[in-house]
Amino acid sequence: DSENKVFIVTSPGKGEGKTTAIANLAIVMAESGNKVVLMDCDFRRPRLHRMFGIDKEPGVTSCLFDGVSRKDATAASMVDGLDLITAGPEPTRPGLAVNSTKMQALIDELRAEYDYVLIDTPPYGIITDAAPLIRVADGVIALTRFNVTTTPELEQLLDNLQGIRADVAGTILMDYDPETASGYYAYNRMYAYNYSVYRNYHKKEEKV
Repeated sequence: DSENKVFIVTSPGKGEGKTTAIANLAIVMAESGNKVVLMDCDFRRPRLHRMFGIDKEPGVTSCLFDGVSRKDATAASMVDGLDLITAGPEPTRPGLAVNSTKMQALIDELRAEYDYVLIDTPPYGIITDAAPLIRVADGVIALTRFNVTTTPELEQLLDNLQGIRADVAGTILMDYDPETASGYYAYNRMYAYNYSVYRNYHKKEEKV
């Protein structure tokens, strides 16, 4: 219900599901009747073009360096209300690309046209390329992955975000499995119990 429009999902390291999470978030927002644009600014390891089966070029860097218009770099997805801007050609210095006045102008243009602007960035826990984007975003979503992300890695990510005064809007825990989680905590035991009841309910429903 807030007026926040520009969000970034970041994580402590690679392979934790950041791109999958932001893609699904964009789809859910669009299916809720919003006009959404999903932009790939992970120039070192772009994945959105493969996930949605579209061309990598033209994209963000095409707008920044090659004079391509934002509209020409924008592709419609298979989901009504969701547009995509892929990464484009890899720049020689990705950190400078996101810190340019052209990038700020691009985000301002998207902010004016869309209900929500979602930006996929490199993991801020291991590389600082995303810092300029995080500073201009309305909110950052910190993502971790169960049995992959360690506590020190999460703490380092949160410290890094606090260091640039990022507004952490929320967190995502990917792949949580109550059956393998520690049984020493009441919350995990209750979660596992509720999950088993939920699963058994669906099994009985299938038999009927």
